[in-house]
Amino acid sequence: GLFDIVKKIAGHIAGSI
Repeated sequence: GLFDIVKKIAGHIAGSI
């Protein structure tokens, strides 16, 4: 769902830090 997309984006950001 939409929250899965949010989590995926958050995970990408976390991996970029």
